Amino acid sequence: MEDQIPSSTPPQANSQIPGQLTPELLEQMKKRARELAVAQYMAQQQAAPESPVEESRVPVITPNPQPQVVYVRRNLTVAELILILCLATGIVAIAQSAWKVLSNNLPRIEVQIR
Repeated sequence: MEDQIPSSTPPQANSQIPGQLTPELLEQMKKRARELAVAQYMAQQQAAPESPVEESRVPVITPNPQPQVVYVRRNLTVAELILILCLATGIVAIAQSAWKVLSNNLPRIEVQIR
């Protein structure tokens, strides 16, 4: 029964329980991580080409470039709506005036046969 009662004294800092990090162990892990990061960076720098800017200037030529057509649907602007309204009104006005001219002048034409 005494095993189940937690002790009122905190564990000592010097005793190392497996899975517990100490400040010294944490500093060692940070140092190791820094060393690995520097080594990885140096390896990437050596593997990379010396002049990446010159590589990006060289155009890649493909035998048959296929253009990609992208259709974007958008709303009409106010200017486009006004233009459509003016064109529609103009077309109707021209059609009405042409009908008026033809309906007034065609009956006046007389064909005389000799």
